[in-house]
Amino acid sequence: MPLKIAVFGCGSDFSKEIQKLKEEYEIVCIFDNNPALHGKEKHGFKVSKPQEISNYNFDLLKICSLSNTTRIREQILELGIPEKSIMSTPLWSQKNLEKWTRLKTARKKNRVFIIGNGPSLTEDDLCLLHEKKEDSFAFNKIYLIFEESNFRPTYYMVEDTLVAENNAEKIDSLIGFHKFYPEHLLRTLKLSEEVLLFGLNLPDSNNEVATLPTHEPTDFGWGSSVTCTAIQAAIFMGYSQIHLLGVDFNFEWSGENISNKNVLIGKGEKNHFHKDYRPIGEKWNVPKMNISGSQYVMLKEFAKNMGINIINSTRGGELEVFDRTPLEKVLNQT
Repeated sequence: MPLKIAVFGCGSDFSKEIQKLKEEYEIVCIFDNNPALHGKEKHGFKVSKPQEISNYNFDLLKICSLSNTTRIREQILELGIPEKSIMSTPLWSQKNLEKWTRLKTARKKNRVFIIGNGPSLTEDDLCLLHEKKEDSFAFNKIYLIFEESNFRPTYYMVEDTLVAENNAEKIDSLIGFHKFYPEHLLRTLKLSEEVLLFGLNLPDSNNEVATLPTHEPTDFGWGSSVTCTAIQAAIFMGYSQIHLLGVDFNFEWSGENISNKNVLIGKGEKNHFHKDYRPIGEKWNVPKMNISGSQYVMLKEFAKNMGINIINSTRGGELEVFDRTPLEKVLNQT
């Protein structure tokens, strides 16, 4: 007889998996945190409150909510479900957790560069980092410079859903370095050997604020900027000096159409290092500078308490939270 399972989460992630789950298991109940769904039917099952979970008998529990697996795991454990009964998600798989451990163990240097895509970033800067064989994180469309430069990042990270959706084929094709995604981007991007998944402690959508930084890949704090997440990943890996480059912290979007979901329709490039970065008509999210700014303040204190220095080596820009040291001076230091 097939094992009996409970399912937590009845949204789009469950819709994609339900047929396979029905073939392999006997689904006995489904739960969701959305009060509007409680007592209603989804996919032929009544949606129950999480607090009612002890009323049902099942062998395993499947989390079907890729945006919140860490929070849901904590919630389920608090409700008395043993950890051994919770089926692993891609983020919480043994393979993914071991990748993070190996990466931390393999780190050889104490310094890493977090490379933003601001207009201050130049090909010459990247060539300098390449020549010096510096460790680095880079993001999103940094690959636009690959045809013009030998620079390649040590680590590549994408966090924004629209960036992933707009550039999925290109991002999936990138090879030669580690790639980091939040678990929910598996709705868009492929999982491969190069990919390490992380979790984000997302705030309530009705009260968007930066969440506290951590050095736990399953539960990084959210600051509405991939740069904030990369700093936390660098702290986890044990880097004691973190240098920001090309993090201009300045966006211009006046005159662009804004939807009720804070999505912009691009009118051409004016915020990044490459002329082709933002094609006309491409959708992108309104930057939430106040949230990122408050996360940077948190990160400065968080890093300081761990004996880690975050230094801004960006040429200009408006990020003044961190002390500044010019790139050339940094690279000339022994």
